Amino acid sequence: MSPSARDWLPDSAYSSPALADAVVAAVGQWAERWLGERAPVPQASPRAGAERRLAPGKQWHCLAEGVWLEWSEPTRLDYARLALDRAQRDRHPGLEDKQLLLLFAARMARDLGSVLARLLGTAPASNPIECAAPAQGLLGAWSGGQGIAALELLIAHDALAGLRRRQCAKPVLPPRSPVRLAEAVATEQVAVEAVLGAVRISALDLKDIAVGDVVVIDRGEADLVELRRPGNARALASAQLAREDGNLILKTRIN
Repeated sequence: MSPSARDWLPDSAYSSPALADAVVAAVGQWAERWLGERAPVPQASPRAGAERRLAPGKQWHCLAEGVWLEWSEPTRLDYARLALDRAQRDRHPGLEDKQLLLLFAARMARDLGSVLARLLGTAPASNPIECAAPAQGLLGAWSGGQGIAALELLIAHDALAGLRRRQCAKPVLPPRSPVRLAEAVATEQVAVEAVLGAVRISALDLKDIAVGDVVVIDRGEADLVELRRPGNARALASAQLAREDGNLILKTRIN
């Protein structure tokens, strides 16, 4: 296959050379199965940029989800004759022969749709139908031999996503042993406040407090101190005030 197939994908698409190469190989296998030695393995050539205005008058057929084939009647007749080893000079078949050739070409198109659907991980069309193709995507042209019309195949960027994912190896993560909650938070720093006691007074009394005033709290001299998280009324533990080497200490009693 032509190395220029690597230029198919525009920058805005899933820009991996392997994507274009995989499509080229799939179409090559399809052509070899149907055309055999009657035509060389089709050569791919880049025909698209990030944007491309599709030429008017083309007959695009949807082969699978996100896949379109330029499959006009002259192209269908050319490829059907080539597959059946009909002489190229027989370019004006009778009405009955023409209908049979077009039916045979439809079978070729369905087979190509199945090949590409398997590659992309999409669903093939049960019967390729003529429809409008998008203006962006992977677009390539194949020549089936001298004097034979070129096939044009267009694959939408979205349809390439499945192929792209399969080409990207999933990272192998090392096994993780279970972690206990206590171990996970063992080094976390937690603020704790010691509440000696509390009292409720009016805002006016609070305003009038002066140096030397006595405020009586709701705890006795022998009552325990409560340890709390800041802003949390629930006591984590109780503790008793004591002195050690000139410092105040708290001897805790877990609730």
